[in-house]
Amino acid sequence: PVKKTFTLRNQGRKAQQIQWGNERGKVKEGDPPIVFTITPERATIPGKSEETFVIEGLSNTKGIFTEKFSCKLSQSHKLVFKATIQGNFQPPLLQYSTNQLAFSYVYSPDGPPTFTSSRPLTMKNVSPLDLEFSLKINKTGNEPSPFSIDQPDFVLKKGESGVVNVSFDASYRADRETHKTSTKMMVCFNNHGQRDTITLAGDLQFPNLVLDSKEMDFGCILNDTEQRRTVTITNTSKVAAAYTWVFEDDQPDAPVSGRTKKSEKDKEAVAAVPVNNVFDLIPFRGVIAPGASERVEVLFNGLPGRKFNATAVCQVEGGPDYPLQLVGEASSIQYKFDRVVLDFGSQEYDTWQEKELILSNSGRVPFSYQVDLSYLSRPGMVEVTPTQGLVKDKARIVVRFSPRVPDRVDDHFRIQV
Repeated sequence: PVKKTFTLRNQGRKAQQIQWGNERGKVKEGDPPIVFTITPERATIPGKSEETFVIEGLSNTKGIFTEKFSCKLSQSHKLVFKATIQGNFQPPLLQYSTNQLAFSYVYSPDGPPTFTSSRPLTMKNVSPLDLEFSLKINKTGNEPSPFSIDQPDFVLKKGESGVVNVSFDASYRADRETHKTSTKMMVCFNNHGQRDTITLAGDLQFPNLVLDSKEMDFGCILNDTEQRRTVTITNTSKVAAAYTWVFEDDQPDAPVSGRTKKSEKDKEAVAAVPVNNVFDLIPFRGVIAPGASERVEVLFNGLPGRKFNATAVCQVEGGPDYPLQLVGEASSIQYKFDRVVLDFGSQEYDTWQEKELILSNSGRVPFSYQVDLSYLSRPGMVEVTPTQGLVKDKARIVVRFSPRVPDRVDDHFRIQV
């Protein structure tokens, strides 16, 4: 609002109580709002004294507004005098060199480690009045902002121009993730409710990868064997990604079988195994073009009776680190049958009887088995279901027997583990 002060003096000796009234009275619905007010509305002025009053004017629309006020004595309502108040209200008008400042950053291995750029914004006062205003960049909570300005407050006379430099810091976030960001710079005028906005936008491109797996568990494999798996790496950015694999830690657990008590010397030997003797990645380094993918082979070497946990980190030059958790252990195959003799007793030679074997895995390594009936002296008298399989815990093997001829049978077949 605009403000002006004036003084009213009581020339007599007697105190006078006065009050101000806008001759428009109460505003009806649909009529323009009252523009001017006088405060205080009521006052007592002692004899030979004076009182200062403030005229305030506020309008949301531009134009010339005129209102009449009457000053009356409070008790007799006698008119003391009338006053006409007029004001020409104009909105603050700034002419901007642009309504949007766009910044972009693309990582380059040959560029500086940090990147800050600045662009000027010219503001010209094209309103008929001098303008005072402030610039403020919107922020979300405590989140960092890449944008900053070198001057927040301005006073521009009619026709005068001012320049603010807007800076953009591409390192405002430490994650080095490709992203776009935008916000508004608010132009707030003093003594006026109008707000102008300038859009600030930033496009940041870093070398970014996506691994199709964040953890690779080899399970338990046979001692002194090797297992290979693959992880696919995709470059999702517009920048070529140069990567290198490094091992973050090597944390071998205790031996897989807790039945053997190890000495302190043995424990030191367990902890002394370098992680690159257990896990390996091929290729160890490389460059992936934008949008391309690469398959990396991960190898696990099963050291006898051991379990290992490690973290392989894919370090991207100029980009984030991508950890890959690796777990693997090795052990020997341990199994047992619930019986090794199947006694079918006496039966009719042309009938079938059925019994079952339970093959149990008493170790940690899954193993496969296969039934071999070639050792039977008389083919066709024994049927086994299933003839092969993979045993993680237990396997139920059904054996059907029929002599086919009247005779005593004492024969055998084999199950190969």
